[in-house]
Amino acid sequence: MSLSALLVFPFFFLSSFAYAGVPVVLTAVAGALLLLPVALARRGHRVERPHVAARSFWQRSARAAMGRPLAAGAAVVGVLLLAAAPAPLRALHRRYGLHEEP
Repeated sequence: MSLSALLVFPFFFLSSFAYAGVPVVLTAVAGALLLLPVALARRGHRVERPHVAARSFWQRSARAAMGRPLAAGAAVVGVLLLAAAPAPLRALHRRYGLHEEP
């Protein structure tokens, strides 16, 4: 619904997001409502795998993050701020709006 609201704006790049996004959302909803229940009904008893004894990287990372949630959250926020640091500099040179034709 919110993606289709982008069709109201006169900017082509916003309406193109709507034209591309609405079918993606509708396909995802159709898959979740139609295909997922069928797949779970057919393979439901085999969905949960047995416990694996080997500790993987993701298992260790998840246990560390759950053990110290504030430290993990601060580390993630720090990485995101570091990644977003150049963004304000790039935004200074952007010009949005309708382009002027000579």
